[in-house]
Amino acid sequence: MGDSRRAPTLRDRPWLPAYPIAAANLVLIVAALRATLDRPCRQGGLPSSFHGSVCPSLPEDIAPLIVSVGLVLVALGLSRFHRPGPFLIFVLFSSVIASGKLGLLGSDRGMRLYFLLLGLAGPAFFTLHHRLLPAAAGWRTR
Repeated sequence: MGDSRRAPTLRDRPWLPAYPIAAANLVLIVAALRATLDRPCRQGGLPSSFHGSVCPSLPEDIAPLIVSVGLVLVALGLSRFHRPGPFLIFVLFSSVIASGKLGLLGSDRGMRLYFLLLGLAGPAFFTLHHRLLPAAAGWRTR
């Protein structure tokens, strides 16, 4: 008579909220990439020695953003194992890198976000090591 199958819920797929969080982080990475590509020294508006600094090469300039994308991919992989703690920590580190790059390129909001996320990074780094190292090494107390 009736179909006994039910629609999947959040309980069946706990990794589902990871996608909007990762998408927001990717928006931050794209904003930092756009700011990197729109640098005045790349557009020819300012000389390359503006304020005594040299405009880095493009691969050197976008390398932190590539690392940030890699951290998002690792975080999404962790989300499939139903581990929200490590997922959030890797997304946090990715956001720290992207917002720092955005802030260094002149964005006031990017720098403020960087300082906020950097304040959260210390406890998150401790939590990551506290949870992952004993579990991976199989440490025993004496």
